[in-house]
Formats: sequence, C-alpha cells, structure tokens
Amino acid sequence: MSFDEQPDGDPHGECAEEIKMLERKLAAMTAERDELKSSHGYACKLVATMHEAAVGEIRGPSLGVVEDVRALREERDAALIKLDQLCIQARPDIAPGWTALPSVEWCAIMDLSQ
Repeated sequence: MSFDEQPDGDPHGECAEEIKMLERKLAAMTAERDELKSSHGYACKLVATMHEAAVGEIRGPSLGVVEDVRALREERDAALIKLDQLCIQARPDIAPGWTALPSVEWCAIMDLSQ
C-alpha cells in the first residue's frame, strides 16, 4: 500500500498527515498495550499472593482462587463452632456469660487447664 499521491516516492500533503496521524495512533496504542500488560501482571501477582496468604503455600488453586478461599473460610468457621462447643463444655459455669466473644478470645480469657 502506498501513501504517495505522486509516483516520486516522496509522501506529500494529506498522505504525510495520514502517516503522522497513524504513527501517533500506533504509539498511543503501544503505550496502552504496555500499560495493560503491566496492570495484568500486577493483578495476577496480587491474586497469587492473596491465594498464598489464604492457603499457606504457593500452589495453583484446587477449585479456583475464590472457591479455595471460601472453602478455607467455611473450614475455619466450622472449627470456631467446635471450639465454642469445647470451651462451653470445659467451663459450663462461665460459658453463658461469654457467648458474645469470638472463639479465638475464649481460650485467651479462660483458663482451660482447670
């Protein structure tokens, strides 16, 4: 494809302007592509770091990142319920007064060695 209006090989007038406009557009699109590539890389790294923090190791998701985190949260919640039950069994005398506290604080507040 030639942008040359005249067969002398030298672009003139509107063709030269079209070339300049296309070069500017190419530069802008290249910069946008590079920015998107960088943002995508950052997002992938952030999700991988969050997944590692949630599952405790660097590995690919078993089900999916969101599903893995949901499963861990459900497992944690079940363990906290079990901890509540164990704390109530261990100290039935004071357990009713502490039901508003999260399970993690139960064992720190109560001396379960009694």
